[in-house]
Amino acid sequence: MRRKPIIPPSIRAAVPRFPWAARSLGYLGQIHPLVAKNYGIDGEIYCAELDLTDAFAPAAAGPPPIILLPKYPGVSRDLAIVCDENITVAQAEAVISAAGGKAAAVREAL
Repeated sequence: MRRKPIIPPSIRAAVPRFPWAARSLGYLGQIHPLVAKNYGIDGEIYCAELDLTDAFAPAAAGPPPIILLPKYPGVSRDLAIVCDENITVAQAEAVISAAGGKAAAVREAL
């Protein structure tokens, strides 16, 4: 014989799983009013059933691996220079290219 749930599906919510968990963590909801009345409880009562085994599984496996950062990370910023008003952009690009060689890649400003 199948038992009737104490929390009807219409007033129950599943607690979603974590990305690393194989199943949902449980559910929560309102106890069926007839069940509450059977125990002499007036009003709405709520309960939750949670299985936190999967939630703490990563902590039980140990700390995550440490990923070392490079000593000199890549540069993704531009260079701002201050110069006299009579110096053109082409002149500044020429000086940068001459000083930097192949390492100096001059790009046009947006």
